[in-house]
Amino acid sequence: DIWSVLVERDLSFVVYDRNTERIIGTALNFDARNEPEVDIKSKLLIVFEFLEFCEGPIRDNYLPKGPNQILHSFMMGTAEKLNPRENIACMH
Repeated sequence: DIWSVLVERDLSFVVYDRNTERIIGTALNFDARNEPEVDIKSKLLIVFEFLEFCEGPIRDNYLPKGPNQILHSFMMGTAEKLNPRENIACMH
């Protein structure tokens, strides 16, 4: 379960709206040099394989080495009710 693995890494966060007392956004993150091992069985596997094909050589050859150097923002999302401007503000 990718959700549990990412939450356990303690690098992800939520955006909380104090006015409505609701969570309006989230960013799932991990250390790029300590990527969680997960068994993906969905149709999204081809997307993840393509991303690794594109990102892998750049990460391995151009980015800083060692742990705690690169925060990989894996996935972000915002509440459906937010307008485009609020979406950007939420993730900024």
